[in-house]
Amino acid sequence: PKGHNSIPTILRGGLDLNHISYLYLIGVHMVGGTPLPTNASGNNLLHLADVDHILLKGVTLQGPDCNNDGCNNLQEVLKVNQAQHLYIENSSIGGAWHSAVDFFAVQYGHVRHSRLHTAGQWCMYLKGGSAYLTIEGNELSGCQLGFQAGQSSNLAVMRPPWLHYEAYGIRFINNVLHDLPGVGMSVAGGYNILLAYNTLYRVGYSDDPGYPLVQSVPGERGCNATDELPNPAARCQELT
Repeated sequence: PKGHNSIPTILRGGLDLNHISYLYLIGVHMVGGTPLPTNASGNNLLHLADVDHILLKGVTLQGPDCNNDGCNNLQEVLKVNQAQHLYIENSSIGGAWHSAVDFFAVQYGHVRHSRLHTAGQWCMYLKGGSAYLTIEGNELSGCQLGFQAGQSSNLAVMRPPWLHYEAYGIRFINNVLHDLPGVGMSVAGGYNILLAYNTLYRVGYSDDPGYPLVQSVPGERGCNATDELPNPAARCQELT
């Protein structure tokens, strides 16, 4: 009602969503991980797979306030696989022993004006042929590592035509990154990646093993079995 603060919907344990189109999650609050339950995917708070035209707006995805697997059973807070047209705005995502946000083979979309935080590895990385994404106006903090375009991927579940590089056409602009002991920004096997107008402070201060502020390195590729593809060699050869 007018003049009253809205009360967010709270989902304990999160969601595992597959084969969905045109889904808008607005003002939803999800909590999970030790000691709360996890969703059916087992180690994510929100897992999206084979989806398109998804909007997350004003969403809070909150794992435990802990960044190691001794007190946190969430590997990623937000995990997205094989998706197109994904938009995240004005949201808060954090609380994993590995990464707050992990995109694999995600094309078209943006992440804007959101807070990504509290992870034992990356605040955010995009890999597996992710392409044409704008990451703009966000705050990344409290993770071991900041942002990376590319990483290592399982070729068997990548999607043509985005096979040669780990990431394509990524625009990482106007973000603030702070309190990250490791590397601030990284590209690992990327093509046409823009890092511009970002502010970094208290970044790269760990001396074990020692980190750069910005790095550019090769990506990696493997051919691994999955539940859906127990014998991946033929598929990997086809894609190669």
